Amino acid sequence: MFLYEHLGKMDDENYVASNMRKLDLYEKNGYLLGESLIITHETSTAPLNMKVVDSYIKTYFL
Repeated sequence: MFLYEHLGKMDDENYVASNMRKLDLYEKNGYLLGESLIITHETSTAPLNMKVVDSYIKTYFL
């Protein structure tokens, strides 16, 4: 099983702090980045890179 988390407001300091706590909880519960946890991110000036999303899909789901 995989968890997928999209961090869409990474230029918002409060949003980042809140999500860091959530990511810590994922790790404490055995969801490890690159193994069972997949994360994408974006900011207002750096949108989601669909090539990265395609790569994740090919790597983990096909």
